[in-house]
Amino acid sequence: MQAQRIILNDIQTIDNQFVCADERLFDSALYSRFKYGSGQAAAHYAAQMYEVLRDKLTQVSGQWLITASAYKYVPTASNAIADAIYALITNNLPAIKIEKIKIRRQRLFASDYGNLDEEQRKNLMRQTDLQIDEEQVKGRNLIVVDDICVTGSHERRIAEMLGKTQVAQVYFLYVGQCRPPVVPNVEHRLNHEWMKSVENLLYIIENEYFIINARVCKFLLSYPYLPDLQAFYAQLSLDWLLSFQANMCGDGYDQMPEYADNYQILSNVIQQKRCFTI
Repeated sequence: MQAQRIILNDIQTIDNQFVCADERLFDSALYSRFKYGSGQAAAHYAAQMYEVLRDKLTQVSGQWLITASAYKYVPTASNAIADAIYALITNNLPAIKIEKIKIRRQRLFASDYGNLDEEQRKNLMRQTDLQIDEEQVKGRNLIVVDDICVTGSHERRIAEMLGKTQVAQVYFLYVGQCRPPVVPNVEHRLNHEWMKSVENLLYIIENEYFIINARVCKFLLSYPYLPDLQAFYAQLSLDWLLSFQANMCGDGYDQMPEYADNYQILSNVIQQKRCFTI
């Protein structure tokens, strides 16, 4: 298996700002909105990745597959980029044979991966069972889309899994890579550079072609200001609330004690809205 890493933004922290290798400021607000479901931000990154990929797609022989970081039921934010890249390829390069594929994970955790240090990430990855359809990847080139590379633990775990298959070439695509020296939990700051409250999330839902992801579910289930959370849910339609509930249940978050109080608030608001529609 041959593997290559492709990075859109090589990022380091200078004077409390995120600066790219070419000395331009990294748009951390855009990245933060992407992490919390902005379809517009995901499309922006997908267009950039497509431009980088286009020559490889036409020059490297063979069939292609595209995937994003592993998930169980609720996709990660990077899946929105992968879907948009897939659409760009199929619409603009019809001669390229490409299919979607999923990296499956079985075990989920309540912890925020973006706030873990390197050793914690390694331990978490060691406990994570990843699976992919070995027959589907056999002899094909695989594009793995992810958002940011900090310690490389997730990439190494995927590469370890793929090393047991007969995949041809693997391209790891990232929105950004944090250059050393950097503490791993800098990702937590990037994730929340713009996203501060449920009011920010409401803006994305109403204005930026919202795409639900696992981070959004965990954000709502761990939100500390419960009256604000209830007010946020009250502003959404019943369809949106049921979508949040279905995704939270799909990954079993409704069964995690850490999320019990917040999940109950969602259930209560759903029940209230159902009563009003009768």
